[in-house]
Amino acid sequence: MKNVLIFGATGRAGSQIVAECLAAGHRVTAFTRRPAFPLAHPALTVRVGEITNAAAVAAALPGHDVVVSAVGNMNFDDPTPVVAPLLHTLVPHVATGQRLIVVSGSGLALHDRTTLRRDLPDQPASLRYPRADHWEA
Repeated sequence: MKNVLIFGATGRAGSQIVAECLAAGHRVTAFTRRPAFPLAHPALTVRVGEITNAAAVAAALPGHDVVVSAVGNMNFDDPTPVVAPLLHTLVPHVATGQRLIVVSGSGLALHDRTTLRRDLPDQPASLRYPRADHWEA
């Protein structure tokens, strides 16, 4: 059994990761800005905070074997401006022995309610094949 901390736990990917970790018998801490978490489970702890608060992010790390970043933008914007600052905060504070997993929907993230970002005509050609592989996976 592992202790797993998940940032972005209420999003599309994050909520699935929470459910899978709980089903596998792990203890999960969901770091979220929403105090009303949509799931109740005896092995689930909800920690309310903002990922832009570096002190709160760093304070959440101790005691966890695995740290997962599944954050993105809810308004269909490019998630990089949200993900990069969180990783900038996390990386120096992740302890030896802790595993850091970053989940991103690169190219699979929605541009709007019907269009995947990977299908936009101005997407970089260098990302075409990695995004196709990601889609297939």
